[in-house]
Amino acid sequence: WFENRINNMYQGVVDQPLLSFGLSGQANGKKPYWAWKYNDVAPRFAVAYAPHADSGFWHSVLGDKGKSSIRIGYGMYYDHFGEGVVNTFDRQGSWGLTTTISNPAGVLGVDTTPRFTGLLGAANLPPSPGVPSPHGFPYTPSTDQNTYGLAIAWGIDDNLKTPYSHVVDLSLTRELPHSFVIEATYTGRFARHLLQEIDLSQPLDLVDPQSHMDYFTAAQMLSKNAYAGTPESSMAAIPYWENLFPQAAGAANIIGAAPGAPANPTATQNIYDLYYSNLGNETLSLEDLDAFCYPACAGTGSNTIGGFVGPNSSPHSTAGKAAATATTTACKSLCGTLWQLVFSLISTTFTRSRSMLAPTPSA
Repeated sequence: WFENRINNMYQGVVDQPLLSFGLSGQANGKKPYWAWKYNDVAPRFAVAYAPHADSGFWHSVLGDKGKSSIRIGYGMYYDHFGEGVVNTFDRQGSWGLTTTISNPAGVLGVDTTPRFTGLLGAANLPPSPGVPSPHGFPYTPSTDQNTYGLAIAWGIDDNLKTPYSHVVDLSLTRELPHSFVIEATYTGRFARHLLQEIDLSQPLDLVDPQSHMDYFTAAQMLSKNAYAGTPESSMAAIPYWENLFPQAAGAANIIGAAPGAPANPTATQNIYDLYYSNLGNETLSLEDLDAFCYPACAGTGSNTIGGFVGPNSSPHSTAGKAAATATTTACKSLCGTLWQLVFSLISTTFTRSRSMLAPTPSA
C-alpha cells in the first residue's frame, strides 16, 4: 500500500484503495507481531595483561611485576522490550481489542457543538460519533467525509529487528608509590536497531505531472520568499501552484497577510499569501488547501465546500485516502496531511503474540 502510494506520488496521483482490518496473530494461523529470531547470540570476552620491565624507560613507566595492568573487554547485549510494546499496542493501536472513536477537530462548529444540559443521565450526553455495529473480520471502517473516516495513531512494523548493543572497554592501571593508583578507562556502547517512532503522516511530496515540480520544492520557494519579506506583487508564478490550483487566482481569494497584494493576484500569489500567514507552520497552510479548499480547491472542478470538506474533481486526484491502516479521508486536494493517519511505527523486535488484530489490504 505504501509502495504504491510513493510510486503514485511521482505521477501526481495519491488515490489509494481502502484498507480493511483482518485477524492476525499465531492463534489465528497468521503472522505474529514480528518473526521469531533464533540467532541472537551474545558473546562476551575479556583480556587482562600485567606488563612490566626490569630496567630502563619502560621500567619507570610500568614498574615492577604487578604494578601495571591493561584490561580489554567486549560484549554484545540484546534488549528485552517486547512486553511493553505489545501492551501499548493492545491499548492504543489494535482495532477490535481497544477501539476509540472520536470526532476530529473542526467538524463541530459554534452552532453544532453539544451544549451542557445536566450532570446525570444518558440524555445529557452528546451522541457518539459513529459507533460501529457488531461486525466480523475483515472489516472496512467508515469513510464518512464529515468525520474524515478513520484515524489510527499507533501501529507496529512487522519486520522488526531485535535491538542490541556492542559494548567495549579499555582500562590502563598503574600503582604508584605511597598507596596511590592512577587509572584511565574508555567505555563505549554502540547501539543498533533501537526503538524508533516514525511519523507516516508527513505530507506527500506530490509531483505536478505538467511541470514535474514536487511539493517540497514549491513550498520551499514560498517559505524562503516569506522569510525574506518578499512583497506578494513580486512573487513570480510558480508552475506547481498554477497547474494544481488554478482557481486560487483572483481578488476574491486575497487573504491579506503578505505585504503588497496586487489587485488581481495569481494563484501562486494567493497561495504565497496563505503560506506567509502561517510561516513556520507550513503544514497548517497545506491543511487549509487540503481540508478546507482555502483559498481554493485543487483542479478545475467544484470550488465550493460540500458539507464540511470540499469535493474536488481535480484530474490529479489530489489527497491521500489514508495514511497507514485506515480508510479514505475526505480531504481530496494536494498532499493529504493532517487528516491522513497519524500512524507511528516502532522499530524493534522479539516478542511472541498469541493473537492480534492488524490491518490487511482489502480485496
